[in-house]
Amino acid sequence: MRVRHPVYELADKVEAEKGQDYNLGVVKREDYFPLGLLSHGHMVHWEATRILSLSENEELDNEALSKIEEHLGDLVNYAKFMWDAVQREGERKRRQIA
Repeated sequence: MRVRHPVYELADKVEAEKGQDYNLGVVKREDYFPLGLLSHGHMVHWEATRILSLSENEELDNEALSKIEEHLGDLVNYAKFMWDAVQREGERKRRQIA
């Protein structure tokens, strides 16, 4: 049996915590991505760039490593959100063809 990587546990925890913020009232998660896949791609790029920036420090302390871990969890979530958006777009395209 394959063991689930800890980054997915972190990502799930962050998604659950932030999901409450994303889905209050009339504002939904999709509203944070007004340009569709372009917005999703931007957030994936932003998180990856943040990780690169934090990683440039040659003497990473525990705080810096913790920040990198946090951003890795966010990166996984944004990649999951983008995956879901790609799937929805594919379904929409298939319905148009049918």
